[in-house]
Amino acid sequence: MQSIHHDGSYGKLKPFSQEEMLQELKNPDVSHVEVFEATEEQIKYRQKLFNSKTRYQKSPKNRRR
Repeated sequence: MQSIHHDGSYGKLKPFSQEEMLQELKNPDVSHVEVFEATEEQIKYRQKLFNSKTRYQKSPKNRRR
């Protein structure tokens, strides 16, 4: 399972347990928790998401008017 935060960042990969999932959802920064099948491809893909620094960005404002 992996938590997704409101700012678009991903949490660490954790093995699924119901108690941990409920604790993650109580955190006010967490938007939702994704549970997925733990295949090698999925784990590698999810680790790349966790390490990336891409988050939601505000659109640029037009300063000249």
